[in-house]
Amino acid sequence: MNKINIIVAGVGGQGVLFASKIIAYALANKMNVIMSEVHGMAQRGGTVVCMIRGGDVHTPLISNWKADMFLGLERVETLRTIGKASENTHIITDITPIIPFTVSIGGEKYPPINSLISNMKQFTKKLWAIDAYELANRAGTSIAANIVMIGALTASDILPIEKEDMKHIIKRSVPKEFAEVDLKAFDLGYKAAMNEYKLEQKEKS
Repeated sequence: MNKINIIVAGVGGQGVLFASKIIAYALANKMNVIMSEVHGMAQRGGTVVCMIRGGDVHTPLISNWKADMFLGLERVETLRTIGKASENTHIITDITPIIPFTVSIGGEKYPPINSLISNMKQFTKKLWAIDAYELANRAGTSIAANIVMIGALTASDILPIEKEDMKHIIKRSVPKEFAEVDLKAFDLGYKAAMNEYKLEQKEKS
């Protein structure tokens, strides 16, 4: 693979930037890497999108339909930025909603999950939807949902990174007191994605 284009999208407070830095660092051990980030109007709750490009690349921006992998930490934000995806883009999205302020006060309606998933499937043949927050809570804390998503990403065939190598990077990147929980969250995300992959293969056969 000469190039790899990855988008990580979510909202402020989810650890989008931290997850992106982990992914970029892992890729940097294999190839040239460039990363960019775009923040929404609100520091917490606003849109956050990171673009990670590896290989023979010279600009951090990913053109429409050119993403190889889309990691969505919030399902509406996954759909909001899905114009970067093509039918060959692999999308992993968390199904847990992060209700924005405009919905909380009754100004807008939050789309139901079935509608969002159906819309995503119009863009790609490869969609895995997992409950990252439930898995993170099972690991010990909901704030590890971004690590769950990194585990799911590592289970795909997009990243040229071995599972144990990614776990080693995570262990070095988080405070020691959080390492055990984060590594458990990673394993749960990896397992959930592998289960999605097996289901996908079963449906094709």
